[in-house]
Parts: sequence; structure tokens; C-alpha cells
Amino acid sequence: MNSYHSAFKESINKPIIFLPWNELSPTPAAFKFIEIFENYGASVKKLNYQDPDINCLTLKSEVDAIMDVYKNKTKEILKTKSIAYCILKIAKKGDYPEIGKIIKKVKKAMKDVQALLLPGGNDVPPFFYGQELEPKTNHTDDYRRDIFEFAMLNIVDDKGIPVLGICRGLQLANVWYGGSLTQHIDAHSYVIQKFSPIENLNESCPKSVIGKVFEEANHTIVGYSIHHQAVESLGVNLNVISKYQDGTIKALEGDGQRFLVLLQWHPERVAFDSTVEDLTISKELSKENYLFFKYFVDAAKTSHSH
Repeated sequence: MNSYHSAFKESINKPIIFLPWNELSPTPAAFKFIEIFENYGASVKKLNYQDPDINCLTLKSEVDAIMDVYKNKTKEILKTKSIAYCILKIAKKGDYPEIGKIIKKVKKAMKDVQALLLPGGNDVPPFFYGQELEPKTNHTDDYRRDIFEFAMLNIVDDKGIPVLGICRGLQLANVWYGGSLTQHIDAHSYVIQKFSPIENLNESCPKSVIGKVFEEANHTIVGYSIHHQAVESLGVNLNVISKYQDGTIKALEGDGQRFLVLLQWHPERVAFDSTVEDLTISKELSKENYLFFKYFVDAAKTSHSH
């Protein structure tokens, strides 16, 4: 048994962590998340965002149609809410069957969950944060994952249950809360990096979960970054907890009582040991990365939806 497995403790309580899942092509990280959470005493419930029951072309046409409505009639909503929020709000009131299917599936699947993980993945389409597509942004007309995950965030906001977002998960949550993204940056993909908390963290976010992990790591966390997009403008009620030396935002946290931790790096990489390269990378990363998952599961155990 390696140090990764021995770091976990059994728990009597078994909260349910909700995981967006690609049934056709699950990533190694997806399986690693399940392993991590189960070893920390949680169970995982998956929902396939590549649901074949959703017609991708019809879904796109519905989103496009709602965007036209949003431009003309709902700008007042955007004073405190996002484009993504507007899309769901309008869809609930109109005849948008594919979006409606997704909302219903997410609501049913998340009935008994205590926390949501938003994992890494492809670029978030820029029109969800009011920008035109740039050349280096990966483009697809399949909006299933985006709408599924926005619907998930809508549910957890209503329930007040914990959220942990990683890489794309941070970016998607920032967009959901009204922020925007820089569509391309260099030097942050497939690299080991050192992160520190912002200088005034104790004053600006004194109860920060991420700050607590930084303290236990002696104020420096070594993590693994795999991204070419980053936060541009900040979503509502999100606090910057860590920036890289070039100013790139690497960690965000909600300013409320709910556990809302968003990391631009991949803490799960510490647990990767399937190849020589993975093992080499894992050994260089801070073991305190485990703590993000521990505190996430701990928060799920005390979630009021439990």
C-alpha cells in the first residue's frame, strides 16, 4: 500500500459526491476522482453529460434562440446574474425541449447528493461570457456538457451544497457567476508550478479553505497545470485566493458560508501513478493537495442536504 492509500481514513458517514461523466470516453482523472472520494469515505454518483437522448443540433438551435431573446429582453437580469443563468431561466419558461430534458435529468439525478465536483475538460464556449470565438479556442457545436453543468450549478446554488471545481471547473463556475475568461495564454499547460496565497488573504478571506491548505503546506503548494485559458473578469461573490507569478489567477473561493473551492491546477495528479511519467510528476507535487479532497468530503458530510 502506497502513501496515497494510507493517507485516507474510513468514515461512518458516506456522503454522495456528484460527478459529471463522459460515458463514451471517461478520462483517467475521472476514475482517479472516484478512487480518491471512495477512499475518503464518500460514494460517487455519475451523470453522463454525453447523453444520447439529447439532440445536439436542436440543443444548439435552442441556445441560439434564447441568446436572441436575452439580447433584447433580459439585460436587467445580468446586473447580478450571468448569460448562462439567463439561458436556464428563459428555457424554464418557454418551449425548449432539449434544454428542458437536461434540467429535468439533472434535478432528478441530484435529488440525494451532498456535493458536486466539476472536473477538467474542454474550453467553455465564449458566447456564454459575451465574447466572440478566438482562433485558439477549441470550438464545438455540442453544448450538452455546458448546459448539464450549468444546470448542476443552478441546483447546488439552490441547495447550498459544496462545490469543488478543477481547471475547466473553475472556469465554468466563474462564467456561471458572471465572470469572463481570457481565451488563450501561454506557459501554463503541462507544467509543474508553485503557488502561494495572495498577500492580504487573512484580511480579505479569513476563513478560506484554500488558505488553510496553504498554511498546512507552509504557504507554498506545488501543483500541476494543464490549461490555456484563465480567469479574465471575476464572477460575483468569488474571491481570488492565489495568483501565479505572472498574475494568472490560480485559485478562487466563494465568499459565503458554503464550501465553494475552485482550483486552476489539478490536485488529483498527486494520486497518479499509472505510468513512469505520472509517477515522476506525482512525486514532485505537494502532498497537501490531498487536503482539498479531504475538506471537500468533510464539507459534504455536514451538508444540510445530507
